[in-house]
Amino acid sequence: CTLSGPGLQQAVAGERAYFSIQAKDRFANTFSQGGESFAVYLQPEGKTLTQFKTTIMQASVQDQGDGSYLVEYTPKQAGRFMLLVTHLSSHTTFHRAIVSISASEPVAECCEAAGYGVQGAVIGSITQLMLLVRDRYGNFRNVNNKHLQLSCTVSGPGGNTVHTNVSEA
Repeated sequence: CTLSGPGLQQAVAGERAYFSIQAKDRFANTFSQGGESFAVYLQPEGKTLTQFKTTIMQASVQDQGDGSYLVEYTPKQAGRFMLLVTHLSSHTTFHRAIVSISASEPVAECCEAAGYGVQGAVIGSITQLMLLVRDRYGNFRNVNNKHLQLSCTVSGPGGNTVHTNVSEA
């Protein structure tokens, strides 16, 4: 079998990833009809199937009827995963590769502020806080070298609010 497509190397949490399988016989002749059965799993890198059953993703395999198969999966967990493709009738895992799954776009409701600046601030002075940026699945999002448009509103006693500038430290 030969495999091709972007979902073999990378994916984004919450977005459909895909690749194709082209079935071949032991002499590398391409099959012209369907009927083969494949199982495709992703598991956290360095873990076995029995260690982390709850975090394993199973992909959907669709027989295209011409010897090719479309594989689709939609990951929710970011990280590095081992992709395993098994031909079921021969019980042979013929493809193992690392897939890098990145976090999706940041979602404000899933982010968290931490540090002294969350507890309080003094008017006229610089206050620092750390923003933990997450996607809608709770995956931490690396924002190095990316420009995020941030705003901050500070509420004080008596309901007074102050809009502030946010800069990267």
